[in-house]
Amino acid sequence: PPGSKSLGRREIREMPGVLDDPYRAIEVQPGVTPAASGVPYYFIRGAPPGNIGYFFDGIDVPLLFHAGGGPSVIPAAMIRRVEFTPGPYPAILGRFAGAIVDAGSTPPADAWRGIFSFRALDVGGFVEGPLSEDVSVLVGGRYSAGAALLSALVPLVSLEYGDYQARATWRPSRGERLSVLAFGARDYLAIATDGDAKNREVFLDSDFHRVDLRYERESAQGDRLLAAVTLGLDQSR
Repeated sequence: PPGSKSLGRREIREMPGVLDDPYRAIEVQPGVTPAASGVPYYFIRGAPPGNIGYFFDGIDVPLLFHAGGGPSVIPAAMIRRVEFTPGPYPAILGRFAGAIVDAGSTPPADAWRGIFSFRALDVGGFVEGPLSEDVSVLVGGRYSAGAALLSALVPLVSLEYGDYQARATWRPSRGERLSVLAFGARDYLAIATDGDAKNREVFLDSDFHRVDLRYERESAQGDRLLAAVTLGLDQSR
């Protein structure tokens, strides 16, 4: 749509300060202001973070970044591009007063690849590759293995998060693709009140899960047909 901005993987990798996180790349766009320095929640053209829609392949992502200013729940290597639409945006991605950020996934890999990350607070990665000429699979995840160390060093803070991704793709014929995508995340953040580590106030304790089944077909003329069904479960305690 007019006024939207498309950011590719190469452009995102070369951006300073985004930590190779495609969703953070919108921070340097005009009209975007972080809620706080280094925190990946934004005011866009005056709209608060709760009025901004985040999507992955057209699937809504209710909690995009992990608790405590952590990484996004979708691995960077699974994202091919990010479409930033401050408005107006397509009706299919509507129902938000603010902007829309929709990330497109990378196509199924033709050769096996694996990407892993080891950070102070978490470990994660994924493996993807073809099982046959027409079938490919992807499995990945992240867990806050170092959060227990943080909680030990700072007893007043309790932090835990994790996420998972899985995808299977089948090409029944040329130009056709049938795929199943599942992903989700869990976050927990509690802070002790009155300096008592046993008396904690829970700021965030939630998880979400998505399962998407879709059929795609592209003709020789470039016309594209997409039919999809998405099931979701969101929980907040």
